[in-house]
Amino acid sequence: MKKQPFTLLCLLLFSLSVSAQDLTFESTPTGLPAGLFTNGNDHTFQLSTENPHSGKYALSVTAKDKATDNSVAIASYSVPAKFNGKTLTLKGWIRTANMTGKATIWLRVDGAGGAVAFDNMLTRAVTTNIGWTQFTVTVPYPSSEAKSVAFGGLVMGKGNVWFDDLEIAGGNETVSNPINVVEPSNVAEITLNPQTTQNLYALGRIWGLLKYFHPAVADGNYDWDAELFKELNKVSTNRGEFNAEMLHWINALGTLSDCKCKPAVTDSLLAANNWINNKDLFDPQVSTALKNVITGRNTGKNKYISFAPGVNNPNFSTEKPYPGMSSIDPGYRMLSLFRFWNMVEYFFPYKNIIGEDWDKALAAMIPSFVSAKTRLDYKLAVWSMINRIHDTHANLYSHTSDPEMLKYIGGTRQLPVTVRLVENKWMITKISAENPDNYPLKKGDVIVTINGKTAADRAAFLMPYSCASNISTANRNIGNDFFWTDAEKLHLQISRDGQNMDIDAPSMDIQAYMAMARKNATGGGYTPPYKLLNPQVGYVTFDKIKSGFFKQMFEEFKDTKGIVLDIRNYPSEFVVFSLNEYLRSAPAPFVKFTNTNTDKPGIYNYTPNVVVGTKNKDAYKGKLVVLVNEESQSQAEYTTMALRAGGRATVMGSQTAGADGNISPIVLPGGLSTFFSGIGVFYPDGKGTQRIGMVPDVEVKPTVKGIAQGKDEVLERAVEWIEKN
Repeated sequence: MKKQPFTLLCLLLFSLSVSAQDLTFESTPTGLPAGLFTNGNDHTFQLSTENPHSGKYALSVTAKDKATDNSVAIASYSVPAKFNGKTLTLKGWIRTANMTGKATIWLRVDGAGGAVAFDNMLTRAVTTNIGWTQFTVTVPYPSSEAKSVAFGGLVMGKGNVWFDDLEIAGGNETVSNPINVVEPSNVAEITLNPQTTQNLYALGRIWGLLKYFHPAVADGNYDWDAELFKELNKVSTNRGEFNAEMLHWINALGTLSDCKCKPAVTDSLLAANNWINNKDLFDPQVSTALKNVITGRNTGKNKYISFAPGVNNPNFSTEKPYPGMSSIDPGYRMLSLFRFWNMVEYFFPYKNIIGEDWDKALAAMIPSFVSAKTRLDYKLAVWSMINRIHDTHANLYSHTSDPEMLKYIGGTRQLPVTVRLVENKWMITKISAENPDNYPLKKGDVIVTINGKTAADRAAFLMPYSCASNISTANRNIGNDFFWTDAEKLHLQISRDGQNMDIDAPSMDIQAYMAMARKNATGGGYTPPYKLLNPQVGYVTFDKIKSGFFKQMFEEFKDTKGIVLDIRNYPSEFVVFSLNEYLRSAPAPFVKFTNTNTDKPGIYNYTPNVVVGTKNKDAYKGKLVVLVNEESQSQAEYTTMALRAGGRATVMGSQTAGADGNISPIVLPGGLSTFFSGIGVFYPDGKGTQRIGMVPDVEVKPTVKGIAQGKDEVLERAVEWIEKN
């Protein structure tokens, strides 16, 4: 589905996917700025007061004596992809001394499957001694694909290099201000016992209900995060004291006016929030006070939630990410849990199908956030929390540019291959090395062990962080993270042609790997997105599709018996309506949505059906076969829904990603960010798509034998089906 019709540009540096982006290097006078990640053992990184471009500090990168011409040092930041415009520009100031190597700034846009745009400036790198000079890097910005943006400075070889005053611009927005260090929450470390755990659960629920229902909070009269910090210091009390504090807190927000609400909606909200009647948690006075908040609830604007015009998916753009922290204290950890949990509780349209009781999940997650006293433990707790909603749109995408997280799942190096689960075997399906014939792994190799551990054990380790709507896409995401390693050669046992053998597979550092991915995605020159497979069958791939081709394409396809529409990828253009004008003689309904609003959080209503196609007596009359698999996600699934509407197309392949609906960005303390599917997407008859995906009319999956032989068995079956029907 067409993603994110709005952007949150004002949050560019306040919605970070790793940590604080101190682009002027001023907010941390000792050590390195929070959120700056460094990679390179042959160089030193430090803040320098020696002639900064502005302020007191610049980032200094200095080659050690052992550095060679091939030694690489990388300083990197990462931010969520929340820009507008068609391009993204990074500006930065560089100064050099004793320079015999190269220095650059670099910029990379990452999608779900890797880099989608990249420039490291190496072809125009600084190679001599220069005073402060500003450089600029500009890359295309495919907003529909972008998940995060990584950028920073790079030094190759020997020399002394200083970087300062980095600035990112996207569309009409430019952000270059430093981020202030975040003040501690002053919440003491929490010792869990049954009563404290119960109080934390109750506090999280009350805090969320007041945030989204109480008029005084909605009007912005309170810093609601700060209010949580105050109350967190009062949870280590007995039940009676806690209830007294909660009642005092609710009443202190002020008198509630009568709500001009529909009684039926109020009754539905009271039923949906029946937890307020839990006598084990609350005294009657607290339950009554919470009921009064619902019956006297806010019905206008809310500081903490709005909805995108025209689409109506939730907009959480006013939330603070608190990025400038060297460690995440207990107040911010609990804020992260309570913020995300309540966003899902009231504004995630698929809460009812996540596979567990979301209410019980809150209590279950409290121990991991209380005990997450290191940044890594906190990030892993957040990642695991995101995984629990089983939405392929929701992931901690920054993990692929966060060295700390990469080291946890294996390391900062990767193999130049693609691995997928085929017939329950982890199998190499593509070799992306520069010289595939010389690489020791081959397409069709089955992975038996990795450094002595079975492939099944590796998959099981990654499963809690797979963040997917269904098992097919979980395995896709596991495959993407399968071979992270710190070793220059990864020891594997494989099965090839029925014979087991040991192989040491060379790995690549992350920058080289991303550059390779970009080259593979854009290399080889331009090829049209459509062709004739034979005189009877046309073919079009959606990763290069453009509506400007349609007139010529259908002229070439007019005498064919059918067309194969390959959406085992992400469409390069939103063509749901323009393409169907060529394919249908009459319009057909294909989708309807559900959404909520500020006066009834968590209560959803259907929109009218959306229709695709027009009356067109000259429309293409041949067969249509749509190819899908686990790579078919979001807009690809939405496009498939439109093509199959009214039985116009036959869908062939395997289960899709099961994540449709415009995404809503979410920021969490420590500068972490994620998304979730913000609107419900359903067929006109009310049948859902989330988690299920596009169920093929004809299921066809690749086989181990077929991949080893280089066949596209799904495409072959589609051609055969058109020719015989």
